[in-house]
Amino acid sequence: MLFALICKDKPGHLQVRLDTRPDHVNFLNALNADKQLAFAGPFLDADGKPNGSLVVVDAAEEGEPPNPIAMANPELVALGSTTRVHEEGCLSIPDVRVEIERPANVTVRYIDRHGKEQELAAEGLLATAVQHELDHLDGQLIIDFLSRLKRDMILKKLAKARKERRAA
Repeated sequence: MLFALICKDKPGHLQVRLDTRPDHVNFLNALNADKQLAFAGPFLDADGKPNGSLVVVDAAEEGEPPNPIAMANPELVALGSTTRVHEEGCLSIPDVRVEIERPANVTVRYIDRHGKEQELAAEGLLATAVQHELDHLDGQLIIDFLSRLKRDMILKKLAKARKERRAA
């Protein structure tokens, strides 16, 4: 059985390497370390080349035990007809929150940790988190949902903050 080893090469940036040793898997610590709901990244083979993708989502409500769902090579197979607006944030763009309207329900097909194909019917926050992470795998960020003017304002603000951090 293959497991995913989560590697942080810089804050907010994760890589996923395949490994056969289960002691290298700790999805909960990877999620909880940054107090995030989910993450996505490419699988990297032994040569460091992309070889699939992984999404890990834990939409457990406050007070509920953690319930991470690891999805290898996830793909959306159905989108619900109703929508939901949710304020989303992202480690890729710190301190930015964006209200995004997405389908309230989705069905995603994936390979689980045991190599078996699964389908998950997700709704509410779980559906939003799955879609958000799949956007990352497609190269989209939350600011891509904004008008060009709003996106440019945020990018200028981030560039200014980055410049100020370097100068300090």
